[in-house]
Amino acid sequence: MKKIANFSTGRKFSTPITNLKPLTVLRSYALTVFFLTAFILLPSSANAQTYLELFWGNVVIYEGGIPFNAFITFDKTSEYHTFVFGEGNETFINRPTNEIDSVTFYTIPNDSNGVLINGVRWATRNLAAHGEFVANPEDFGALFQWGRKGDGHEQRDGTLTWQGPVSGCFDEYGQVLEGDTAYGKFICANDFIRDWRSPQINTLWNSGTDLSPKKTANDPCPIGWRVPTGKEIESLADAMNAIGKPSSLNGIFGRSIRIGTRKLFLPAAGERDFFQGEVLEESNFYQRKGDYWSSGVTDNINVQGCGFSGKNMMITFDAQRASGFSIRCVKE
Repeated sequence: MKKIANFSTGRKFSTPITNLKPLTVLRSYALTVFFLTAFILLPSSANAQTYLELFWGNVVIYEGGIPFNAFITFDKTSEYHTFVFGEGNETFINRPTNEIDSVTFYTIPNDSNGVLINGVRWATRNLAAHGEFVANPEDFGALFQWGRKGDGHEQRDGTLTWQGPVSGCFDEYGQVLEGDTAYGKFICANDFIRDWRSPQINTLWNSGTDLSPKKTANDPCPIGWRVPTGKEIESLADAMNAIGKPSSLNGIFGRSIRIGTRKLFLPAAGERDFFQGEVLEESNFYQRKGDYWSSGVTDNINVQGCGFSGKNMMITFDAQRASGFSIRCVKE
């Protein structure tokens, strides 16, 4: 077995596909991957994520993360190149030979301080609940209604709904009173304003302005983080469209952007419909949607969301406050 010494976090290794021998077997340990018939060392641990890219010329045919401590097998026939990695729940990448001419492995360090893009530091993971990030960048996480704190309504597997909008039963922060029949439920809205509460309040997540935001008690982001403003999420969409790309991570479709050795991945986590509270997840892999909240208000009725569908550009749009979207926090 041969290995490349000093293949460390932030480095790349590329090779023509012809250099990989059939039935190559490797296993990714904490900081080592051994190819039995090839020659690559791949860091993969809690402190770094290893990625595989397949190219035809300069075009990325596939990009995905390699799980820690997983077997990876490469095989080829006259018609197909096949990569398989994982144990039990394997991921298969099967591509015609005329689509792939080179392979790249690279590593990106996991950064609890986020990724700096256009002067804004973005968290690397979605919210799982109030004050809590999901475990992995590709995990979908919770779907919050705009302006609400986490009280259980945001859990995507929750089946409890309430026909809104709610009125006259709010606490000092404008949230549904604990103990009220609507508390902890996804509040559907079928009326014109399409909000979970009445009257509407524009400062539930930001009592300041877009240029000078002030985090509120309702903001579900952890200490030191907050919901992005409208301007901030616009800047993320601009960067994603300029230098980002559709990609997948551990079998989850989304969009990613790489800044130096840092990478930001937004999973296509779907949304929750404001009419019936149904979680919408498109079954077609490349048509899946990812919708994310900002704290921005666009007019007297709507607020500012941001999202993508399949390989289309990431856009900002007017959104209904009773919808359930993901949240990607920014550093205060």
